[in-house]
Amino acid sequence: MAQVIRAKVNAILIGVTGIGIYNQLNTFASRATQFSQLRVNEALVKQIAETKFHETKFHLIYSSIKAYILIVSFLLLLSISCLVIFRQSISVYLLGDNHDYRYYFLAVASIPILIINSLFFAILKGFRDIKNISKATLFATFTNLAIFLPLAFKFRLDGVILTIPTMYIVIAAWNYYFLRKHILRPHHITILKIFNSKIQRYSLKEMFVFSGFGMSISVLILGSEFFIRGLVVNDLGMDKLGLYVPIIAWTGLYTGIILNSFNTYLFPRLCETSEKDETNGILNDSIRIATIMLIPFVLLLISFKKELITIFYSNEFSETTLYLPLHFFGLIWHVWFIIFGQAMTPKGFIKQHGIFYGSSMIFDMLIVYIFISKLDIGLYGWMLKYVITPFILFNIYRTFLKKKIGFYLFAENKKLMIFLVLITAITILIDRFSGIDWLTYIIGPVFVLSSYLLLKENEKAFLWEKGSLLVRKVTNRKMRN
Repeated sequence: MAQVIRAKVNAILIGVTGIGIYNQLNTFASRATQFSQLRVNEALVKQIAETKFHETKFHLIYSSIKAYILIVSFLLLLSISCLVIFRQSISVYLLGDNHDYRYYFLAVASIPILIINSLFFAILKGFRDIKNISKATLFATFTNLAIFLPLAFKFRLDGVILTIPTMYIVIAAWNYYFLRKHILRPHHITILKIFNSKIQRYSLKEMFVFSGFGMSISVLILGSEFFIRGLVVNDLGMDKLGLYVPIIAWTGLYTGIILNSFNTYLFPRLCETSEKDETNGILNDSIRIATIMLIPFVLLLISFKKELITIFYSNEFSETTLYLPLHFFGLIWHVWFIIFGQAMTPKGFIKQHGIFYGSSMIFDMLIVYIFISKLDIGLYGWMLKYVITPFILFNIYRTFLKKKIGFYLFAENKKLMIFLVLITAITILIDRFSGIDWLTYIIGPVFVLSSYLLLKENEKAFLWEKGSLLVRKVTNRKMRN
């Protein structure tokens, strides 16, 4: 809801180009932060998840946190130094004719805040404190919205850009509040204990293994993001990048809920599992939940894309509807391969994960370069990277996990996944070639309702139970009124 409100306000106040600048800087800050961490935070989560049940081994958690702080502090200093030294080249490449050092340094200032927050979040995630992670996210969302609205209306683009660092300060503050209240105090974890602890060789060694993986991945991620976004801005213009932001934002509505939840739960959960059957069951359950929720999300957005763009953005973004359907077809494969990828590091396949994920960055750069610079098909070239690369990675990860841990998809999940791919393809073809808008309005909801037939009995019972409860609440409220 907060994203929808922010999107509408941004569309009205700063337009397509302004949204492109904001998205470019926000993405730059988050990617640079990933580079500064080199995936060491994942090692911290893994080590906490493995030892949190053993009160006698809490010195290992102190050791892990201390090692993380020392490694990441050095990496952060190195990253910030490079970003300051090469500020002119980077800002011009990122923003083109719209480059402004004030905006650039606000994005750079966000990086240490994001690093600090990653420590708080990693500890919460390692303890699998999902309830308080959710509370922190909820409170941070409302606080940030309350800050964003007056800044945006008062200062327009300057105010919107200023919310980048303030947004991350608020998120870090709420994460720290719940971390201190529910983990640090109850377990008597203090800064003094952390810095007085002796760094265990195992903790340090594993973090360096993760950082080696992170180095290759982060360099490729940052390089790929710079190359692709710079190419789009310089070949097509900042306004074209701004046109694609609604699609990325709506993708974030799904990934922000589902993939963030899976990332918070699955990674530490898979670190705890030792049996292949248990790992297989967790992955299949995750695939099923994600697929069930993808069906209405993808089909309804494709069916009503024109109306949604007009309502939540403006007519200035009407071109966005050309790219949305295939992008969301790619989202299906993206979600599935991300779930498979969650199993790689906990099961000891960190090097292979690095190779696969790094290859995807190279695929992305090649796709965008060929289709935009060489074949000159415009923004479709950027869209295709969201379709082709996820499809390739889905098949690579599935094949690898099948060979290494005997992973297989349950029959009922295969049927549901095939159903989603087929009905999405049919909806896109009808939308593209029929020329009849009302047909798409009908076919999308019909396909969503027909997916009920593929649900298991307990899933149907769950839906009926929740639906009946909702009806009773509404009825009782009307009777009281």
